[in-house]
Amino acid sequence: CVKEAGPEGGQVGTAPTGGPARLWNGTTGTAGPVLRGHIDQLISARFSPDGSLVSTASRDRTIRLWNVETGAQTAELHGHRSWVNDAVFSPDGQQVASVSVDWQIRLWDVADADSHVVLAGHQNDVL
Repeated sequence: CVKEAGPEGGQVGTAPTGGPARLWNGTTGTAGPVLRGHIDQLISARFSPDGSLVSTASRDRTIRLWNVETGAQTAELHGHRSWVNDAVFSPDGQQVASVSVDWQIRLWDVADADSHVVLAGHQNDVL
């Protein structure tokens, strides 16, 4: 099970093994939007610094960005050739850095959902 708390503790994201991610109100415990879209197991979920977006990384080789309020998918990031282990936002929330079993780190621009930088050359999985 993946779990992540938002920057102010107002939101919590969970992803049970074999199921879609769900957002929760961290104050009241009320269930929020279900984040459906990945076709394989989720590995990580991370909130943006301002708490407006959450990224999810999956064994389906994608990263997805979601609007926290509505649960709407705002981007689907493709480029890794294997499982994506994690996808974290930069401190300013303008980029996402993803790491994968394909031995690469990719830097993605949140505004255009494009990978502008690929850091390759690792000799093993990047965690």
